[in-house]
Amino acid sequence: LVGKICNLIGISAEQFYPLYIKERHNYDAGQFSLHTYWEKNLTHINKDPRTINIDQLTTWDRESWLFINTQTIEYIREIKSRIRIALLSNMPYDFFPYIKDAPWLPLFEERILSFEEKICKPEKKIYKALLDRIKAEPGHVLFIDDTTPNVQAARDMGINSLQFTNVQDMKREIEEGYRF
Repeated sequence: LVGKICNLIGISAEQFYPLYIKERHNYDAGQFSLHTYWEKNLTHINKDPRTINIDQLTTWDRESWLFINTQTIEYIREIKSRIRIALLSNMPYDFFPYIKDAPWLPLFEERILSFEEKICKPEKKIYKALLDRIKAEPGHVLFIDDTTPNVQAARDMGINSLQFTNVQDMKREIEEGYRF
């Protein structure tokens, strides 16, 4: 989907990520819609938003985030009876309607979503919101994320953290390094 987005807006794959993250934090915090997010991004690269199919951009963007790793969900199902599991997500408000009825969402006893909190990872306030919501001390929590700054921010708060690369490595690290 990244390739399709790049083709539609006329940029290279190398130009994509810096553009994509430029306004993402504010968007994930619920400060504006996905449509406005793409308008802002297009303006940053001197593209007239009226000349680009923003509806298509928003569809592809949403689709890129709605891929669910079924192996991860299966592992959560396996360990759910032994531990409490919460979801901490930089999720913008216009994505939530697409997952609110997902069969995997009830696996998480608590959900902290950036658009509801108006803050995002890696801001320390969102980790504090998580700890408050689950009523746990940082050293009793394991945070897993695929983004280095998010993992580091959690570690800086004293939260045990793993950087997700794949399900097999995550399972091995959890099974070998933590007790349920």
